[in-house]
Amino acid sequence: ADRFVLADHLFTSEYGPTLPEHLYTVAASSFGIMDNKTHHTDLPGRYCDDPHSSVPAFPQKLSASAQRRIMRLQNRLTDDHPKAMFAISGYLKKVRACLQIPSLPEKLSQAGISWRFYNSPQFPIGNVLLAFRKIRFTSLWNNVVESDTFLNDIRDGRLAQVSWVNPPAPYNEHPMLPHRDQSVCAGENWSVAVMNALQESPYWGSTAVVMVWDDFGGFYDHVDPPQYDIMGLGARSPALIMSPWTRRGSNPKGGSVDHHTYEFSSVLRFIEEIYGLPPLTKRDAQADPLTGAFDFSKPPDMHKLILPL
Repeated sequence: ADRFVLADHLFTSEYGPTLPEHLYTVAASSFGIMDNKTHHTDLPGRYCDDPHSSVPAFPQKLSASAQRRIMRLQNRLTDDHPKAMFAISGYLKKVRACLQIPSLPEKLSQAGISWRFYNSPQFPIGNVLLAFRKIRFTSLWNNVVESDTFLNDIRDGRLAQVSWVNPPAPYNEHPMLPHRDQSVCAGENWSVAVMNALQESPYWGSTAVVMVWDDFGGFYDHVDPPQYDIMGLGARSPALIMSPWTRRGSNPKGGSVDHHTYEFSSVLRFIEEIYGLPPLTKRDAQADPLTGAFDFSKPPDMHKLILPL
């Protein structure tokens, strides 16, 4: 990393795709969910808005012996053991994608800490707060807004204390509609525009940005993920951590590579540590709160890194 921090040992939180990974980014849990939502009707709604949808999930009360067997089977998921996946799937049950589990946005509101969740209407699978009953059907839903407003909120001084940001659909680097042919460069340029705007704003001195990708998206990695439980961890996916408070490395511009083991729950643990909140689950309780990425014992480095678009 030329500047700021590249975390090369952040692992996705489970062996799963978009929905369960996004659940970990707000709840440090996926409630056992292992896959994206299935559709049984043509309803446009998602998650709590679609009463006929379901997702495959492990039951919440699996015996210890069942969990040990599942973990053994997960370690045998190779071409030489094709039946392992079928054996694991035998434990999965269908649950409705409208959950009663606690989430960090809910806890932030209870503590009087402002938050906002940005998502694009063209990327409904990423609007994971639709899956939380206590958010979708309460006034907390007013904090869920469109991604296109994020840059305006920076400019107009309306940022909340904590923000989750899914880029607008054309810029989220995700191979899906409406722009399957969209270049990854478009997403990179949007991220640069956000970082430029933040650094030029009064927010920068007290801001930390953690940029992650929800899926591994590859075919092989020589680094085995830690196996915390039957959910994961999943494969490595990099994180870029940017702030005036990031730890300075040996790069002439101050960048560093962080080898600490993180997962998406680490970001929640970092927020909880900042605001004095208790953990939500065992996952964020044990997660490293990005200790290798920040150094609060030194003055912040306020030099800007403004990149051309």
